[in-house]
Amino acid sequence: MRLSGRGLADSVLLHPYIKVVAVSRSFPNRVEIRISERTPMATIDGDGRYLILDESGRCLTEASVAGADIRALPSIRCSDEAMSLSPGEQTEDKGVLAALELIKRLDPFFIQSILAFDAPSAERLAVINLDGLPVYFGPPEDLDRKLQNYEDILIKNAINCNAETLHYVDLRYDTQITLNWK
Repeated sequence: MRLSGRGLADSVLLHPYIKVVAVSRSFPNRVEIRISERTPMATIDGDGRYLILDESGRCLTEASVAGADIRALPSIRCSDEAMSLSPGEQTEDKGVLAALELIKRLDPFFIQSILAFDAPSAERLAVINLDGLPVYFGPPEDLDRKLQNYEDILIKNAINCNAETLHYVDLRYDTQITLNWK
């Protein structure tokens, strides 16, 4: 049987979890296949359907039940259009991509204090804290400043700045942080 290295690599790359494939031959009769897998980064869910995405927004798999492995990943609330992905497809939804960019930059300890990432669009990207407080981040530009402001306002002053005292926090603009008090 004749085997094409490129054809074999292309076949393996069809699997959504496979990121990179390298095929090499060792004559006379050996083939070595090295793969690099995609890593699940977040879920998007709607109508009982859960899609697991990697850091680039590629849909790795779909589940109908939120098992422990799915619940351990950050959850992104998104548009209905983003939910139309099938395994292997990559989202172009700007809100989901902005949320993934933010997740990549966050410390795992920080992510544990987040209920969900609300991403109807990149401009309206918000983090929903465990206590239900929405914090608007907007597009992924200038994330270092936004994250520093988040820490200064909500982590260092958690007693005064939380869902009991605020309707929302808006970190989207350079010159003005908005705290909407109750």
